Amino acid sequence: MLDPPGVLLLDEPTNNLDAGGRADLYAALVDFPGVLLVVSHDRTLLERVDAIVELRDGATRVFGGAWSVYDQTVAAEQETAAARAVVIGVLRRVTGLRPPDPNFLDEMVHGRTPLRHALGRPASGWSA
Repeated sequence: MLDPPGVLLLDEPTNNLDAGGRADLYAALVDFPGVLLVVSHDRTLLERVDAIVELRDGATRVFGGAWSVYDQTVAAEQETAAARAVVIGVLRRVTGLRPPDPNFLDEMVHGRTPLRHALGRPASGWSA
């Protein structure tokens, strides 16, 4: 019973701590030899972790690295999604059609769907 735990679960451990308490907690966690699972909104704490696990819409995704890696990855994904939406909007305005598959841009980029199908000669499955 005197052995340290192998797994430590912390739910918002810094919420009610002052700056000194947070510093003490950060220092204690550095020396923790086991597995640490933290639920937190404290970005300073999350910068000290090895991985971020995102829980969204009933699914999980693991991002290697600290908060900043996660933040940059998600920002890049959102930027890509916004760019895709713009391209799809332009194609819809030009052709009046909707793509049959949200991955059609990948198909075009990799040469599996000719651009002419998206610009006036729709591939099968496109609809008005």
